[in-house]
Amino acid sequence: MASPLIPEANQAVYTIVRTLQDGRPEGLVVDEVIKGGSMGHGTTVPGDYDIDIVIYSRSVDPQELARNGPRRWLKIFAEHLEERNPGKLWDKEYLPHAFRFNFERKIKVDMLISPFWQRSSDLYRFLQERLSARERFNFSMSASKWQVDFFKDQPNQVKEFIRRAKAWRNKKWAGQAGKPKSYLLSVIVLRAYERAKGKGDTYIAWNTTAEVKTIVHRHQSADIYWEEYYRKQDYPSLFPQYTPRIVDPANPSNNLHETGISGPSNTKANDYGEGGGRWDNFVRFVDSLDLTKSVDEIH
Repeated sequence: MASPLIPEANQAVYTIVRTLQDGRPEGLVVDEVIKGGSMGHGTTVPGDYDIDIVIYSRSVDPQELARNGPRRWLKIFAEHLEERNPGKLWDKEYLPHAFRFNFERKIKVDMLISPFWQRSSDLYRFLQERLSARERFNFSMSASKWQVDFFKDQPNQVKEFIRRAKAWRNKKWAGQAGKPKSYLLSVIVLRAYERAKGKGDTYIAWNTTAEVKTIVHRHQSADIYWEEYYRKQDYPSLFPQYTPRIVDPANPSNNLHETGISGPSNTKANDYGEGGGRWDNFVRFVDSLDLTKSVDEIH
């Protein structure tokens, strides 16, 4: 099943990406523009169109980004985007790691910035260079292009289950703290699906639901990771050496168990924003999840 995108949202994304690729505001080079988030991963919930636009630029100095964060470069690209598309950016705000806006009131966008990395191993080696955990967090979006590739290769069936889980999450949370971010939810559903597939294809939606509930209820002992882009023994200073751990498949330094739940002060945080929220509400609500229901039924 193809991701349920509307033509207007696709056209808006095309316009944004072309604008960022055309021109070099203040001499900044754009090496890549990656479409991440729900649209990039192919797990969009109808009526809730959002995307992460990640600009990879060799003009971004990694050391300066580590010390000061991305605001300086985000402002340059935000002003360039507004200048080329007057009157089309609404609800604008700067988050610690993103410039957020609504483009033509058609799609919610988080624009992020990263140094250019040729290979994932280049990023991992840099992250090992005496960076504090806070400094490493400024590079959480740098893994987005490998995150996109990782989910692009997943079966359509599990992407549909992820859409259903997001629809359930969107309906269940109404401003409460402890909201699971989309990326954490996607990773949990994927691992649940892998476990359910081990039991065969019969009742796959029901079994995946049951496995999600087991993971969430037992999250304090979670030990979830993949070794597609790295092996845990290759980056011992990055990979969490303790449980609970739910490790980003594309970033060994990102323990989603710690970063994947929004706290009371960051209910608007994106997947790359601060985490640190409590799991209590996730544990309390998860028993109402039912992945046998379609997105329309959940809505």
